[in-house]
Amino acid sequence: LDEKIESVDLLSMIKQASARSEIIEKGASQRIVIKCPSGIKVLVPRGVFLLLISNIIENAVKYSPQGEEIFVNVNSEDTENIIISVTDQGFGLDKHEIKKIFRIFHRGELANKKAIKGTGIGLFIVKTVSKILGGYVWVESDGLGHGSTFYLSLPKNRNKKIRKRQKHQTSESQYQ
Repeated sequence: LDEKIESVDLLSMIKQASARSEIIEKGASQRIVIKCPSGIKVLVPRGVFLLLISNIIENAVKYSPQGEEIFVNVNSEDTENIIISVTDQGFGLDKHEIKKIFRIFHRGELANKKAIKGTGIGLFIVKTVSKILGGYVWVESDGLGHGSTFYLSLPKNRNKKIRKRQKHQTSESQYQ
């Protein structure tokens, strides 16, 4: 990560990532709904961060039925972390898939059956780079047919170690 770390506007970056996903996934009719307070800054390499958030949003578009909404929410209430969540209405994940989803070259069973294009490296890159940035990524899903929520947590202050999130009690989680 040779790119310069700078203070970037989170809402602007999420909007750029959403626009990028609409270009990459041509013909997609999903609507991306962004809920992010204005004025939130995060210290990251701009291009690298755009890659991370774009990958998560593009996957939500790719794996969601046409016409569905995808929700991108930012929670900055935590004193140590900014948490970005991307919720889709897609295939969902069972416990078996949740355990493997961030492995390199892993492709979900339904993705292969439905011939959805991909390489299986995107979420691995998200996991690896988020760790380098002092953050982490995880996914929650109530199972097949219930969609998924991917979370990206980044420290507000890169000099402080981020604290681990408590395991969500109502759905399966995978911490990375």
